[in-house]
Amino acid sequence: MDNPTILESINEELAKQYVLLKKAADIIKAKNASQYPIFVFYQDTAQLGVLLYEKALIGSSWTINLSFLEEFQAKNLIKKENIAAFKTTYDQSPETICVFLMDANSPSFIFYPQE
Repeated sequence: MDNPTILESINEELAKQYVLLKKAADIIKAKNASQYPIFVFYQDTAQLGVLLYEKALIGSSWTINLSFLEEFQAKNLIKKENIAAFKTTYDQSPETICVFLMDANSPSFIFYPQE
């Protein structure tokens, strides 16, 4: 991710929404829907996951969808040979939130630790 302004914006939004996102992730895990929830942050449109927060309703520049590793696998967004490494990174800290930033220039995963 090249743009520090985007990273700052994501960090600000994550700081504001951390408790709610962490709670959503914990519920998903507890109900065994997935052990790998992924929050999709985007500004325009996304055909990934289900709508969690609409940017206009939360006063943000980011809309947030909730997805799972399994959807990323099904849509071939994560190569099969990279799944084990992804899970290892994800599992390193149970308090970490996984974000997929849908940025046209540099889509990327961000693992955001609890501060």
